Amino acid sequence: MFAYILLFFTLLLAPTEYTEEWKKIASKDGVEVYVLHKPSKISSSVSTVVKLKNTNSYQVKVIFNLSITCGHSSEAKAQGKKSVILAPNDESSLHHYKACQSNGATEATIKLLEFTVTSL
Repeated sequence: MFAYILLFFTLLLAPTEYTEEWKKIASKDGVEVYVLHKPSKISSSVSTVVKLKNTNSYQVKVIFNLSITCGHSSEAKAQGKKSVILAPNDESSLHHYKACQSNGATEATIKLLEFTVTSL
């Protein structure tokens, strides 16, 4: 009996491994857009991280606007237009959204409403 209790607490307290899986959702003129949804381990919310990657050998300006739908809801939440300048061969542009906080969603869907790339 003691062995079962020890095994139970060992499994309960063991750290859970989280692997990040970036999903490519768009590509245009040498700029790629990736998204990562991270469910919270302590609350019923989902954080969404958007990464922009410039694969060009020159600097670009990217303007994007997106919406996030939480869980199985039909209501999309627009996040507003953003503008960012990316250095050549750069993927350091990260944008964090907490659109799915209060509805108990465990997943989120993202849609690009606007995505323009201009070389500088």
